[in-house]
Amino acid sequence: MSLVCDSGAKYLSKVFNDAFLIQEGWIERHGTVRDLVVSRHGDGAVEVKPDDPLRTVFARMRAAEVSQLPVVDGERIVGLVDESDLLGDILTEGAAAAFERPVKEVMVTRLDTISADAPIRDLVPLFRKDYVAIVMDGTRFLGLVTRIDLINHFRIALQ
Repeated sequence: MSLVCDSGAKYLSKVFNDAFLIQEGWIERHGTVRDLVVSRHGDGAVEVKPDDPLRTVFARMRAAEVSQLPVVDGERIVGLVDESDLLGDILTEGAAAAFERPVKEVMVTRLDTISADAPIRDLVPLFRKDYVAIVMDGTRFLGLVTRIDLINHFRIALQ
């Protein structure tokens, strides 16, 4: 029998990761939409820029196991791109051409936002319209909240 020691790097790094601590409910919550933003803009959230090619969008979505990404220009959110935007462009333009196009040509720019200080129940109308919640802290983009984030919130509340 051989024993191989684990350095603990994969586990210890999570202890110091705010996104993990929030997701697991180990950071105090206040009952607002802000509580559900797991990956925050400027703090390790997976994002793309308007000029990034769709191959970059696809690679980041796949690596992060997400189906949509915010498109940011500095501190502002300027669009949202999801897998249906990519697929639609691939089917229309062909894969070779589509993967080279900048995301700004296919992203959604009509964005409905919600205040970070809004009560969690205010997410329901957005989700009923099949939207992703784009959370704003005043005029600053904070991050996205998805249905799975809300489900996770209820899971934590049961513990």
